[in-house]
Amino acid sequence: GRGGGGGGARGRGRGGVQGWGGAASTSPSGTPFATDAEIKLVVLNLKIGVLIGRKGATIQRIKAQSGAIISISDYKGEGERYVTIRSPVLEVLQKAVALILCALGGTSGSCNITLSVSPSSLGSIIGRKGSKIQGIRQTTGATIQIEKEGLVNISGPRLNVWAAGTILVQHLFQYQQRSSLEGVRGRNPRSSRGRNHRTNAGGGSGGEG
Repeated sequence: GRGGGGGGARGRGRGGVQGWGGAASTSPSGTPFATDAEIKLVVLNLKIGVLIGRKGATIQRIKAQSGAIISISDYKGEGERYVTIRSPVLEVLQKAVALILCALGGTSGSCNITLSVSPSSLGSIIGRKGSKIQGIRQTTGATIQIEKEGLVNISGPRLNVWAAGTILVQHLFQYQQRSSLEGVRGRNPRSSRGRNHRTNAGGGSGGEG
């Protein structure tokens, strides 16, 4: 079976959940990325009530402790629901996933969690000829299975699952941020052309002098 902010959120995201680490992710200037990254989990519908809690208490606590934006898809008759986590800060995403795993019963013994990964993002966790995913398996000792439609299931002892989750979330975060930055550059080609034009114009006038 499958288990399951902005700058102000960053401070809340730093409190560690035992066994779940990760460095804050920043731009080259040292500030958090402004664009939200998104991690999507697949949770069995029969466990959604546990995650939400009485009158929403559990999911509200997870939001407050992690600083992440978390939404749960509406029930449409399927056996599973999507839990989407958003934040521009890597630590916040990692802590939210850890807290969700704990809420679903992953505080001791064996546990599992499933990520839904878009086809374009799969390469960022699989690597060339599967080298990256194999490295994560060997490093963490977790069992990681990539199923149909981009479902990535992590199972094993609690700390192993948390360790693998940390790395996978980091790879997905970094891929999304790179794609976002490349998209911004692609939408603003005029800025670089303008700089080149000014540089060329300045060089020409110097030559004439």
